[in-house]
Amino acid sequence: MRAEAVILDAEEGIVVSAPHTERLLILGGGRSGKGFPSHNWDGEVWSPNFLRGRDPINGDKPQLATTRLFQIHPLNILTKREAANFIECPVPVYTLKDESAHNPNSVVYPWDRVREAVGPGPCASSFDFMLPLAIAEGFTDIHLAGVDLQGGTPRERLCEHVSLCYWIGVAVGRGLTVRNYGFALKFPLRYGYDFQAERTWGQRMAFWAALAGLNFQFDDGGATTAPMGWTGEFSPRRVKVGI
Repeated sequence: MRAEAVILDAEEGIVVSAPHTERLLILGGGRSGKGFPSHNWDGEVWSPNFLRGRDPINGDKPQLATTRLFQIHPLNILTKREAANFIECPVPVYTLKDESAHNPNSVVYPWDRVREAVGPGPCASSFDFMLPLAIAEGFTDIHLAGVDLQGGTPRERLCEHVSLCYWIGVAVGRGLTVRNYGFALKFPLRYGYDFQAERTWGQRMAFWAALAGLNFQFDDGGATTAPMGWTGEFSPRRVKVGI
């Protein structure tokens, strides 16, 4: 039987699992989340921004995977899809303030209580709200899938990835089991021991992080044909563009 989340006090942010479980899947939208949760998963599933499993505004679809949603953004900046998922969310949805006028399942995130339980630390993404809350609530078997920040945007790679790794370290340091199916904390080589290979790997990661930040568009009146006469060379050491 898959656990569900039940709101006991929305203003104080008190939510419990029913039946009780210490297993948690934090499910992001990255590639490593494909196939999660498995059909026999009996723990909770926490998701940021989007409900996982089905879209509640599109009628009868497969079982909803998400047991708690985290919408840690001002409502006026949400996309139409994010706003629809929030307004129609049938499970507890954490927000930064009381949003029960928009959704009766709104729960105020218990920031002070969580920080008192886990201590101070970085907060760069929704996942930095999830992991500390999971630690504070006593989850002992935490799985992360689809949390592929190391391969995302420059912000995700440089800020959010590092912040998430901090909280993974806090959880492991407290003796919790953290099973990570994504790219966070995945380093295939050892600095020093595998110096040249590790150096090349690091350069490659830095190169792709920089390339991910490029957002160049041709301003040629909206022509639909592809640009002609451009050539390019890309390597970890050099980028060369010819016209």
